Amino acid sequence: MTSLPTPCTRDAAARRRAAAIREQATRAATRIEAGLRASLRDDRGQDLIEYALLASFVALVAIAGATLLGTTLNNWFSAVAGNANAAAGTAS
Repeated sequence: MTSLPTPCTRDAAARRRAAAIREQATRAATRIEAGLRASLRDDRGQDLIEYALLASFVALVAIAGATLLGTTLNNWFSAVAGNANAAAGTAS
């Protein structure tokens, strides 16, 4: 004949399960903390990010320079065309 668990043994089993869960959570938190600390110390990707930032800056400067140069050349060619048209009009 088996006996039913008493409230005292049920409480003890619940405490053991809760302690095991706390232990697992503590180990998981420790592993996460160690991983975060290691990733903060790791600077292998830093050079790649610096090169990417430098390349994007150079691209922005090149785009701005091309836009400015294009506008300036357009204005210059328009002035030359206007002068040529004016000279052609006075020559006839």
